[in-house]
Order: sequence, then structure tokens, then C-alpha cells
Amino acid sequence: MKKSFKEAFEEIYKIAKKHNVFKKKKLDVAIDLHDWLYYGNKNDFMVCKTKPQKGTTHCFRFATVNIVEGGSL
Repeated sequence: MKKSFKEAFEEIYKIAKKHNVFKKKKLDVAIDLHDWLYYGNKNDFMVCKTKPQKGTTHCFRFATVNIVEGGSL
């Protein structure tokens, strides 16, 4: 999994660099947290506590980070 993530990150970095995403300018950034509910052992690796919902109080939590730009889709 780590190898796949690293390869994907490197490819995204190349594309971003090609399109001058890293110019020295201020950027608006949106960060969202997401919970994937988890029904297994609460002591498993990277399992977090969350509010009670759908029969569990545990989840995997991850964040997405996006650069916010104006314009059409």
C-alpha cells in the first residue's frame, strides 16, 4: 500500500509541477476530514473513536486537501 501511495503521489506531483501549481502565490486550501465506519477490533492499527453511529463508535479517519480555484469545471 505504501508503495502504491508513493507512486501515485509522485505522479500527481509531476503533473502539478508541470502546470505551475507551486508558483509563489497565496492559495486557498480546503481540508476535509472523513470517517469510514469500522466494526472490527477497536485496538486495530489506525482505528479512531467517533460519535456513535450505525452500530459503531470507531472508524478510520482521513483528510483530503484541495487547492480551491475559481472558474468553471
